[in-house]
Amino acid sequence: MEKVKVVESQLSIHEKLEELFEKLRSTFSELQTLKDEASKVKAELSQVSERLRESIESLKEKTAAAKHAEEEARGAYEKFSRVKIEADRTHEELVKFLNKQRELKTQLKSLREGLEEEAISKVLKELEESYKQGKKKKLTLEEFKQLVSRGLI
Repeated sequence: MEKVKVVESQLSIHEKLEELFEKLRSTFSELQTLKDEASKVKAELSQVSERLRESIESLKEKTAAAKHAEEEARGAYEKFSRVKIEADRTHEELVKFLNKQRELKTQLKSLREGLEEEAISKVLKELEESYKQGKKKKLTLEEFKQLVSRGLI
């Protein structure tokens, strides 16, 4: 009986050992599954890390390009400002010259009208004197045109 109890106890221990081995196999299997998943996650993380590194590099390049473009834009704006100031000055000078030209044209017109009036008066005076003396005075084409334009003939 004693031997039976010992054998039963050993059988019980074997069953427990077998359960423990089964749990150990199951745990190893789960551990292997977790290792496989960890490897997949590590590979994905590596890919994401590489894409992130590429994105950062691309961002650095784009930032450098943006800074360069900003510097060029600043230079172009400064050049535009200088050219605009010069254009404004040139415009002011042009306006002054145009005003002076207008003034000179007005003076020339007044002078021309004064000279024409003087010439017409002279021609009229000569005509009157010729008429008084009974002589015929021949008019030039220009004199004739001036008298006609004034309605004197």
